[in-house]
Amino acid sequence: MKYTSNTKLQDIRQHYNHIVAWGGGSLLFLYYQPSFFKAEFIIDGTGKNIGSVFRGTEIKGAEAIKNLSGKSLIVIYTIYEKQVMEQIKQYNQEVDTIVFPLLKSGADSFTFYGKNGEDALLYQLVKYLGITNLTYLEIGVCHPIMRNNTYILRESIEILGGTCRGVLAEANPLWWNLIEEYRPNDKLLKCGVGEKDEKKTLYVFPNLLGHTTFIKP
Repeated sequence: MKYTSNTKLQDIRQHYNHIVAWGGGSLLFLYYQPSFFKAEFIIDGTGKNIGSVFRGTEIKGAEAIKNLSGKSLIVIYTIYEKQVMEQIKQYNQEVDTIVFPLLKSGADSFTFYGKNGEDALLYQLVKYLGITNLTYLEIGVCHPIMRNNTYILRESIEILGGTCRGVLAEANPLWWNLIEEYRPNDKLLKCGVGEKDEKKTLYVFPNLLGHTTFIKP
């Protein structure tokens, strides 16, 4: 099972024999906090950091899944979610997954992503102005939750008791299924955005998912 909406840790913890984190890059570095939950271990599917320890938690390779008995929850800290799911399938274990922004503490909370705190400032502005209904257009979605500014905007409005819906324009087909899965209330436009209606070549880099472009490399 994949969790696709906000889920409180205390509501599901008792259902799992193991809780494991998955990631090895900047999202893990920024957002994995053992004070919230301490993973049994961290999986780095790329194999780059195996054997090291991050914030008191050992990092292992994907094959460590084979040693998990009972039911396990994997908390994903990378935008390469599809690749993670493919690696998990190889081991035929009873595993559920959740991307880390959806795993909540007891209080209403959400994760800020802006490098300079701009999303936190926007939340405070929305709260100060009492805005309860908002629409948006996002051009270039990438992952529909992780590092996604309109997801944070929508979540902050809903925490304040309002509604927030919009249009998501994404040219890269590698993201379409995830967008439709996580953001069913938004309208997805499966296209790029330009100055005129025309056909153009889209350049996609599976190992650099945020770098899709119409400009020939």
